[in-house]
Amino acid sequence: MVPTRKLTVLVTTAESRTGDAVVQELLSGEYKNRIAKVIALFPPDLENPEHMNLGAEIQNIDVLETSVDELSTLMKSNGVDVAVLVPPATDAKVLVAENLLRAAQEAGTLNAITVSSQACDDPNGGRRMQQFLAIEKASKASSVPNVCIARAGHYIQNLFLYTEQVKDSKTLGLPIDHKKFAPVDVRDVAYAITTIIGHGVEQHRARCYEFTGPEALTGDELVAKSGIPDIRFKPISVQDWREYIELVEDLDPSEIEVLEEQFHLVRLGRLQYVSPDFTRVVGKPPRPVEAWWSEARDEFIPEEE
Repeated sequence: MVPTRKLTVLVTTAESRTGDAVVQELLSGEYKNRIAKVIALFPPDLENPEHMNLGAEIQNIDVLETSVDELSTLMKSNGVDVAVLVPPATDAKVLVAENLLRAAQEAGTLNAITVSSQACDDPNGGRRMQQFLAIEKASKASSVPNVCIARAGHYIQNLFLYTEQVKDSKTLGLPIDHKKFAPVDVRDVAYAITTIIGHGVEQHRARCYEFTGPEALTGDELVAKSGIPDIRFKPISVQDWREYIELVEDLDPSEIEVLEEQFHLVRLGRLQYVSPDFTRVVGKPPRPVEAWWSEARDEFIPEEE
């Protein structure tokens, strides 16, 4: 049964791609009428993006320095019904998640959705995947009554990291050999999370969902769907990829490591699984890759073309 009372939702790491998409979907998407207030946690040194004018209440908080008591007071004083825990891009993400879960518990928050990463429980996963798994375990062990885990696949929006590469060389180079993966639109992950909130997190208690794209693709197949003339895919070494990605601005080293570990799992064939969970939760399939390319393709084409 869909809850009738409007909900107050807290979203951590709202500056991240996932947190940003969740806040936008909560405030302007299908379930906006179920939402009384969205509290978005931002680092204190980060400017609030303009789209937050949709109506989010901005809280500039250093979650690394803020005590559990302070976080709990924030949640309790605002009557937070649902906490969406998006792990920050930091070495301390496990500690931050544990503190946020403790704060939610002490505040009497009944519902939490923890965002994690597809295949983080794979034994071939590296340190960053193990951190996501540790966060999942902390979530399951939490005394918050209704906890749901949402594992996101590799975001197709990560391709924006390679716009200059494609413009300069008409080549998309990724360290995935010719193996397949199922990139997902971050907006679909946000939509699935807000659907869970809209339906009632208690209906999804103790569930672990994996949200992937609608089909598994090789790099060649991914590029072919772009509709960009003469673009090609080139499998490159991890070292060559590293040399490129480390020049991209505003990427935290931990984010680079997450991407590198995801590509490692792709090469092992561990991310080719296409999960039915998105369709099961929302009742329709994820956006096709072609739809994303139709919106984004101009970013990959030099202006003179």
